[in-house]
Amino acid sequence: MTTLSIQVLALALPLAFAAHVRADAPNFVASATVQQLKYVYLRCAEVSANEVLDRGTAAHCLLVADALRDRGFDGSFERMLRWWHVAREARAGQGEDGGGSSATTSAVMP
Repeated sequence: MTTLSIQVLALALPLAFAAHVRADAPNFVASATVQQLKYVYLRCAEVSANEVLDRGTAAHCLLVADALRDRGFDGSFERMLRWWHVAREARAGQGEDGGGSSATTSAVMP
């Protein structure tokens, strides 16, 4: 294998993985628990607050948000928004050390 082939392969593998993850997004969303959806939603909110999401990631986050609203909050965006505010404050109070994610995701149950 040439150096160029190795470089192309090194670049192609992450792209192929990202495409696979995006293709599986609807499957994940359909099978995820509400707690898992809450965790991913909070991660999406955290990442999008610090950087611009690519289209695939933004689409995945939108699927998660819609599923969370429908399954976790009986379709109420207002209830989901209240939960998000409380969960965000709880995470900020933890110093964002990554601990207590289950406490954060269940901060306010519908």
